[in-house]
Amino acid sequence: MIARAWTTRRMATAVGNETVKGLRHGWGERLQILIEMPLFVIFVLLLGYTVGQGTAIAETGQIDWTIDPRHATWLFIGVATFVYTYLHLQKMFWRLLAEIQSGTLEQTYLSPLPS
Repeated sequence: MIARAWTTRRMATAVGNETVKGLRHGWGERLQILIEMPLFVIFVLLLGYTVGQGTAIAETGQIDWTIDPRHATWLFIGVATFVYTYLHLQKMFWRLLAEIQSGTLEQTYLSPLPS
């Protein structure tokens, strides 16, 4: 048996294939995604106005409704990473569960290897 090296090109191809597969599945689940994404946006905007203002809120009981660019930059980077990871992991879990329940996951391991 020949062991194949994990080159950068092969890894990029694998990640690209999984992303395309996820986008195709996502198109089938577009209603759920259309419900989730606006909720994420609303949540992030509310966080953007309140992050870093804990002391002012505690002292005055009021919120200054301006977004601090220093906090907002890191917040948006973190939320973009979270949303990407969340969508990948959630969709992967539900698809894996569907394969387990339908029995197609076992077929992958029971079928002969390609030559």
